[in-house]
Amino acid sequence: MASIVQPSTALFRTEDVLINLAEVGAFPAVDAAGHFTVGFGVYLPGIRGQDGFDVVVRVIQRDDRFNPVILPCDFHLTWNNGHPLDLWSASVNIAPVANSNFGREGVYLYRYQLWWTPAGGQRQLVTLWFTDPFARETDLGLLSAFTLSSTAQTFVWNDAGYSTPELDDLVVYELQVEEFGDTFDGVIGQLEYLQSLGVNCLELMPVTSAKVDFDWGYGPLHYFAPNHRFGGPLALKRLVDACHRAGMAVILDVVYQHTDPMFAYKQVYADVNSTPGAPAVASPMIGSDGPFGPQCDFSKPFTQEYFLVANRRWLDEYHADGFRYDEVTDLYTGPTDTAYAKLAYDVYRYSLGISRFQRGANSYSRIIQCAEALGKARDVLRNTYTN
Repeated sequence: MASIVQPSTALFRTEDVLINLAEVGAFPAVDAAGHFTVGFGVYLPGIRGQDGFDVVVRVIQRDDRFNPVILPCDFHLTWNNGHPLDLWSASVNIAPVANSNFGREGVYLYRYQLWWTPAGGQRQLVTLWFTDPFARETDLGLLSAFTLSSTAQTFVWNDAGYSTPELDDLVVYELQVEEFGDTFDGVIGQLEYLQSLGVNCLELMPVTSAKVDFDWGYGPLHYFAPNHRFGGPLALKRLVDACHRAGMAVILDVVYQHTDPMFAYKQVYADVNSTPGAPAVASPMIGSDGPFGPQCDFSKPFTQEYFLVANRRWLDEYHADGFRYDEVTDLYTGPTDTAYAKLAYDVYRYSLGISRFQRGANSYSRIIQCAEALGKARDVLRNTYTN
């Protein structure tokens, strides 16, 4: 690490992160009376109630989704005036609805809508359907999800004695979950085979939920939700836990250069800016379109925070050992840039507080961060916190 140019502390701060995962997403709960409730929250920077905008969440129990007679239940979110990221939120009761499964335990699907009412005009639909950019669970396509249960879903980790292997000792095996083992649990069934090859690190091709039925995941839509087709959040935890108990590291392939065109921070803002008379609002994340899709603009602070917070969650909630960053060639412009170099540095700093990456007190972190940087690989290796 001695050869790395130390970045400016003014450019590389991690203390002032505004994104708070405790206020965005869907949060099912049971109240004191034993009734199901759900809290919803979504950031829409620049989209404000005072300008005539209105956000609606549409919710349906999954077992009812193909019944044409049963309609979703709609709930209006409230704009939090003065919130720096324009938080829209609501807390709703999931009360039983006659002749449906609504109000019962199970998986619920939800999506958001954006409406706008011009001064003295008629309310009009701006975005028919956008998925939650902070969803922790998903279902098919553009559907975000949450699970109602009277019994809390918990996972008990068994990897307390595990330490991430040293970089020089890694034998890495890259796999696509669906092709290799069908599901996360299916991969667990093949760990003995992988160990027989000498493998001690799995690199999982993108595991986040994608829009289509089969996709390698390089057109990302959900950055916080393990793919439901692979088994979802608990199954990914089972896989990582099994790998760690076998002494194997797990790194995740992440795609931060571009998004799917229906990613919320592309779609919603494009819809607003194409609505006649509506206030012009710039996306907090997306810049121009590129060859792989809408490009993430790392000159925007929200973009920097979004992906840092995503990485923190994968490290904390899923015990990941690091990341393989897809196509960062355009995201690296030097050791003090605000894109890849900053992200790698901030993630490294964060990892210093996680015990599995430490050999001892005040030691370096063994977090694994590797990047696809065509034509810039040597520069990236020399000048960023990349292995």
